[in-house]
Amino acid sequence: MIGCVFDDIYGGTGACLYGATAAMVVVSDCRFLGCSALTTGGAISGSTFSIDRCEFIGNSAGESGGAIHGVGRISHCLFVGNRAPSGAAVALSTDGITGGSTVDHCTFVDNEASGGGAVEFLESRNALRYSIITGTKGGVGVVCWDVRDFACCNLWGNEYGNVVPLCLDMVNSGSFSEDPQFCDPATGDWRLKETSPCASGTAGGRECGLIGALGVGCSVSPVERASWGKIKRRYAR
Repeated sequence: MIGCVFDDIYGGTGACLYGATAAMVVVSDCRFLGCSALTTGGAISGSTFSIDRCEFIGNSAGESGGAIHGVGRISHCLFVGNRAPSGAAVALSTDGITGGSTVDHCTFVDNEASGGGAVEFLESRNALRYSIITGTKGGVGVVCWDVRDFACCNLWGNEYGNVVPLCLDMVNSGSFSEDPQFCDPATGDWRLKETSPCASGTAGGRECGLIGALGVGCSVSPVERASWGKIKRRYAR
């Protein structure tokens, strides 16, 4: 499925897309807006899925996985303002066929949990890499049990902390906690300023490359220092 828009859809499980056992859900370049599930997977729920370059904005679920619930691979996706008691944006697990779930190069902003996390790994053998998780409301950034591969993530400004339990090694993974410096959050521009620690080549010596779903989209305007006398002369008639 490529280039689709799902808007304001309601369902029981996986309101927009539901993959039954052994069915692979493959989605790219789609938008999921304001969808809601009674139980799990406000937008997508499935036993296996592959999701690339999609946006999940304002989706919700009554139990877990405000946007996505299930097992699979998520890459270069944006999650903003999704809601669920646990896994406000995604609730991911493992299976005996594909192994664990993987999140690569994603951006999670202002998702809302009720004591859970924006990203929740429900079982072990999962991976979280090159992603930004920030502004989680009513919960923590990540809830996990045993993430086998954790690297180069920025977890910053999550209301109840960045990680619970402490299953992620922030020090030795190249990960950090700093303002990601988005271009314009007020207008929903989640691209990075050129000075962002998540921009490729600027992460304080970390060999991570780009972190998050979106690249650099704006520069920082220079500020000229001036004395009060100089300012008065500039505007004198």
